[in-house]
Amino acid sequence: METIKHKGKIHIHPGFETFILASISIIIFLSIELISRIRDWYRIFPYIDIFTHLLAGISLFFVAFWIGTVLKDKHKHKLAFFFVVASSIIWEIMETLEEMIVPNPPHLKDIFFWDGFFDIIFAIIGGFIAFSFILNYMKTFRKLIWKS
Repeated sequence: METIKHKGKIHIHPGFETFILASISIIIFLSIELISRIRDWYRIFPYIDIFTHLLAGISLFFVAFWIGTVLKDKHKHKLAFFFVVASSIIWEIMETLEEMIVPNPPHLKDIFFWDGFFDIIFAIIGGFIAFSFILNYMKTFRKLIWKS
């Protein structure tokens, strides 16, 4: 973390808040994904797949937005949306290839077009949720945390 002292004030690196958001969202996403697989929630509650892809979209957006912030990209929101869409498509292609190589239990088998299509859509919706958070609440979040 890069801090700069100037006349008694400490200035935090501009990407610090988005790094925290990205880290928290990744931890939540990976925890739910891991617990879902260990507890076999995909068989018990198949719609958890929608929720995990929504969380993945949120996490991917925050990560890409953080990278754009650190790189001082003027179009970091566009970078983040592209990253969500591209990562979702690549993930679904890899998932389909994995199913061809490693046999899955019947409750985990996907019909690529429908399942993959909706997984990508929900990841994009997650990206929109993350973007609306950044757009509407980041100024408030920054004021509450740093009181600047």
